[in-house]
Amino acid sequence: LDKAVRAIVQARRIFVVASGLSSALGLYFAHSLKVIGFDAHMVMGGGMSHAVDMSQIQADDLLIAIDVWRYIRSNVNAVTIAKNVGAQVIAITDSIVSPLSTLADCAFEAAAEGVAHSLSSTAAMSLINVIIAMLSFEVPEQTMESLRRVDAAYRDNHLLVTD
Repeated sequence: LDKAVRAIVQARRIFVVASGLSSALGLYFAHSLKVIGFDAHMVMGGGMSHAVDMSQIQADDLLIAIDVWRYIRSNVNAVTIAKNVGAQVIAITDSIVSPLSTLADCAFEAAAEGVAHSLSSTAAMSLINVIIAMLSFEVPEQTMESLRRVDAAYRDNHLLVTD
């Protein structure tokens, strides 16, 4: 966890890649990073849009790849692209031997077994929340200033329903 937090703090930009079942996790992670003041971008889908996004990654950037069970080729390709340019990679997946884990600088295995028709994202979401909390403690001034700016933007743009 400490290595992942350091990589996030040191990154110039953060690209979060997730598809399919993992998309919601990726959106939440990228949004949470933005809210606490990091330059985070969600990369979704495949094809040309994905290729354009990944063409922008550089050595001082960080890629966070999230994927479980059936590993999406575009996510694995994104990790390969990031590694080829010298960027750090954090992987969140359901197996330490997944294609993402074997390529990543820092890999997390989050249980995905569930009782419903699909896999469970509870463990991965909990891990993401732990990382966000650790980042908030690692860069408290940045976090507070960013939260103030976000709150002001909500108010200034009348985005919230208030009494």
